[in-house]
Amino acid sequence: MIGLFQRVWAKLTAFTFGWPSWLTECASGLVAVALALLLLWAWGRLPHLWAVAVTATALSVVYEVKLDAHGWSLADVAEREVGIVLGVALLALLGA
Repeated sequence: MIGLFQRVWAKLTAFTFGWPSWLTECASGLVAVALALLLLWAWGRLPHLWAVAVTATALSVVYEVKLDAHGWSLADVAEREVGIVLGVALLALLGA
């Protein structure tokens, strides 16, 4: 399963290769928020914003530790956290 994820992820990162790293990581943070929201909804409840933020951050750290081909980078996690904060703020503005 991890091999499939890495192949799909490699194709996606090839698409964003020309983007600055911070923009890619910020977009990844928004994706982490969307995944966290879906996971928490699948768990059977409408999640609080803090739960979405914590789950998205946990997904970000797990990705960085277990799946990132370049290994652990605190800078990547911090840049992704900007996207997570923006995503949660957007959910708050939308009234979620």
